Amino acid sequence: MKKKYFLNEKDISKFLTDLKGDLERFNFTNENQVIYSIAIEEMLLFCHENKKGSEFTYKSKLKGGLAILSIKINGTEYNPLTGGVGDVFEKMTEKMTIPPKYDYSGENIVTFSLRLHNTFANSLKNSWVYLKPQKKPLIKALLLQVWGFFLSTLAPIYSSRLVATMNRGDTFGLVVTGILVFLVDVFGSWATYFMKRHYNFISQNVLNQMEKDLLEEAVLIKTPVIEKKGTGTFIQRLTTDTTLMADSLIGIVDKGSLLINSMGILIAVLYINPVIFIYVLISQIILFFVENYRNKVSTRKDKNVRRVNDKFFSMVGEVMHGSKDVKLLNCEESMIKRIINVITATNITRCEQNEKNDRFLIIRRTVQHTLDLGLIIILFYALKLEAIVPSVALIIYNYNIGLSGSAQRFGNFLDTLRSFIVSNERIFDIKNEYEFPKENFGNRDFDRPFSGNIELKDVTFAYNHNDLLDRDVKVLKNMSFKIKPGQKAAFVGGSGCGKTTIFNMISCLYNPDDGMILYDNIDIRQLTRASLRNSLVVISQSPYLFNMSIKDNMLLVKGDATDEEIIDACKKACIDDDISSFEHGYDTIIGEGGLNLSGGQRQRLAIARGLLKGCKVILLDEATSALDNVTQKKVQEAIYSLDENMTVVMIAHRLSTVVNADKIFFVKDGKIISEGTHKELLDKCSEYRELYKSETEA
Repeated sequence: MKKKYFLNEKDISKFLTDLKGDLERFNFTNENQVIYSIAIEEMLLFCHENKKGSEFTYKSKLKGGLAILSIKINGTEYNPLTGGVGDVFEKMTEKMTIPPKYDYSGENIVTFSLRLHNTFANSLKNSWVYLKPQKKPLIKALLLQVWGFFLSTLAPIYSSRLVATMNRGDTFGLVVTGILVFLVDVFGSWATYFMKRHYNFISQNVLNQMEKDLLEEAVLIKTPVIEKKGTGTFIQRLTTDTTLMADSLIGIVDKGSLLINSMGILIAVLYINPVIFIYVLISQIILFFVENYRNKVSTRKDKNVRRVNDKFFSMVGEVMHGSKDVKLLNCEESMIKRIINVITATNITRCEQNEKNDRFLIIRRTVQHTLDLGLIIILFYALKLEAIVPSVALIIYNYNIGLSGSAQRFGNFLDTLRSFIVSNERIFDIKNEYEFPKENFGNRDFDRPFSGNIELKDVTFAYNHNDLLDRDVKVLKNMSFKIKPGQKAAFVGGSGCGKTTIFNMISCLYNPDDGMILYDNIDIRQLTRASLRNSLVVISQSPYLFNMSIKDNMLLVKGDATDEEIIDACKKACIDDDISSFEHGYDTIIGEGGLNLSGGQRQRLAIARGLLKGCKVILLDEATSALDNVTQKKVQEAIYSLDENMTVVMIAHRLSTVVNADKIFFVKDGKIISEGTHKELLDKCSEYRELYKSETEA
């Protein structure tokens, strides 16, 4: 594709719209489209403002898994990437999942090469991993399909012979031919039955393995990515997309074989009458072109539908999770309006896709009926000129009826192929980290059992709120501290000072932008996932409990825990008495998120679950905030009475809960401004003293 534009703001804006269409066609994510478009826009606006030309030409093409885009500025010799533009372009595009390569080739031409990860060849390569173990049933299904194809080519021949024997009054021939027609139909039906049975078996196994692999990959995705994308994105891909891909994978083989069947019918027509074959072949080519164009339009629409569906699933999931708050805030009407807007957008996009499909179907059927009429006229004149006999005309017409669905089968094949490619792209984005990067762990285990020594050295961190402008506000600023094994340490300070972020750093949910986090003097980025995750447990102020029994929730962290160990952990967390009062005790189903428990019971059960894990380090993020004073005191006593070799790190808004800590860190604006015991901080830290005074007075 080659287009020319004027080098002014109006035409640059028009060009960016065309560029967006190309990037969508090349299956770029929305985020990458925005980054790349802004980078190109900066280059063109620089050329416009500095009067480096009056027009520019844009070309795009696909070549060997690459999208090649070139821009030529029409004017005097000038490299559009000079004057710092190249540096800006490189800085912006380095944030893309697959940064483009670019080059100035002279004559004012800049060429950009973008490697595509979701080509059809890559889709097949990815999918073969799941089909390979199913080779035996797949070969059986294909052999049955070939047998069915052979029988389907015999059916029109025997049907025409049946009519001919009727006309001749040949009773014996009529009986024999009728039996042959019956056998062809019966064997064909059984071949189809066993073929579909094998395909269903393959589809089930592929789907099972695919969902298992995708779930394993999904739990490794980085926490910031999950928070940014929303749960609906993952639900759609784990359920809808895996099912569509498994069905499409088998559908490609199945429908592809049907197309081969159509080719066999064409060969049979060629053998009977070459002249009529040419007409039939041209007819099929015309219909195939119509279907191919329809499929290209549908592919773009299908991606839009699935993107909108992701948003819909995310919003519905949020509303259901927060249904209690929605009711208490009396904002049902507001939330319903928002959901209706998303539903409307989803349905409009889907209806637009269906409407275009239906429009093309009407066009295809009209063309097909016109071509069928043309064949009838040709057969009529062939019979009149005695070029063929009636039985041959009947065979050709029956073959044409078989071919009449070829264009539809071709369209179905393209639809299946489209669904396969789109689903494959969305699934393997999760598996191959293009859009969903995974947590990175090292390959080192502790040289000796982890003692509980934690240290931060000059750690700086900012939540990535704006990928394009780099205006992220630093939450932690060159923070350093050390917690010794067995210490009971606490972080206090005002809201938003960075306390929870410190926990996110220590637990490796987020990685620091600068600095190091050390466990027993080992950089945690070097440690294996097992070494890191088995070293500590985090108990948050809003713990998540699963819709299963109390006992099963406990067994999640320690699958081989005995009943005695579970009860002991629950006693330490002051929840055993509550559980004993339930009708089903530890077998009580607690509902999604622990819905059937009170807020205090949920927190105490989460504390018990953390204690059962038996890690060297326990991180308590406001874990006693929902407890009454009596229960809080009991839990605090249990925490402080833990094994003296166990390191406990707490975040607290109520200073009364941490006055007995071995060390307290006071955090302000992402920095530790003072540290020491409660008494030491009262003496030397005015902010701590004021905070404690306001709390005691209250």
